[in-house]
Amino acid sequence: MECRRVILTGHATRRLSERGIGKNEILETLRSGEIIEDYREDKPYPSVLILGVIDARSLHVVVAVDAEEGLGTDHWTRRRP
Repeated sequence: MECRRVILTGHATRRLSERGIGKNEILETLRSGEIIEDYREDKPYPSVLILGVIDARSLHVVVAVDAEEGLGTDHWTRRRP
């Protein structure tokens, strides 16, 4: 997924810290992950669920996409063992 700008919310930043997930892992998932769900009806922006594999572990990232601003906001992440 191509993003000009990525904004992590305060909530997302706390969750990343709690789960031991680094910002670089999120950025790598956005760059090379696979979109596995498309939530076009989400408000205020459509969002997608992206699956990435970092160090042989799955990382799921939901990102809201503002096409006009070209930004993504990570608002949910989960890493599976």
